[in-house]
Amino acid sequence: MLKTLAALLVIGSVCGGLLVYTAQTTSQQIADNRARAAQALMQSLLQQPLTEVAEWQDDLFTTCNGWVFVRGSQPGYASDIHYLGLVWDNTLTSTSEPAVSLRVTGHQETPGIGDFIEHEKDDYLPTKDNSTRQQWQALDAISGATVTHAAIQRAVTTVSERVTQFNQQGGCDDSA
Repeated sequence: MLKTLAALLVIGSVCGGLLVYTAQTTSQQIADNRARAAQALMQSLLQQPLTEVAEWQDDLFTTCNGWVFVRGSQPGYASDIHYLGLVWDNTLTSTSEPAVSLRVTGHQETPGIGDFIEHEKDDYLPTKDNSTRQQWQALDAISGATVTHAAIQRAVTTVSERVTQFNQQGGCDDSA
């Protein structure tokens, strides 16, 4: 019995050490891959090359070239739904609500039911690009995914409010 416990302890220690070593040696590559994926998603939303490296400040990113990105998360059915929102500054010059484009960057929603929020699997979010917050709120919930849908609506509200607040605080005028 003692030999078995000792063997399990040695095997567990070796496996744990290998996991730690693997995590340490691959962490930079994983971070680089995530940054490249985020950059590609941002370029996809902008529909133009993004030559600047994203330097986020308080979950906002802009180069004062006419757009603002907002990232965040909202509680979904299974866990937080992480998102990236885009608002073009030209929608901020009028008194109307800013138009928001939204992409989900990570979630643990129920497979099959929550798939509609994955832009690679479904065109639900891309077809809503540049919709106002009121237009997003007027959308009917997807059957069986009301919690997920409500999280998406809250995300759009947050993006809209954050960019409006950024603009009211001087936006690019203060940071230029």
